[in-house]
Amino acid sequence: MRHETPHAPAPILANKEVELWTKESTEAMFETEESQLNNKYRPEWTKEGH
Repeated sequence: MRHETPHAPAPILANKEVELWTKESTEAMFETEESQLNNKYRPEWTKEGH
């Protein structure tokens, strides 16, 4: 028997359509963008206790 735990975001659990976007990137470009986003949003995560 498979036990299902609802970890999906609410729109997915509500069976709503979700748009997904992708873009091409090299590993170096990805790492640069990831660092920039982490630097931008990390203070907000810290406020929320993450």
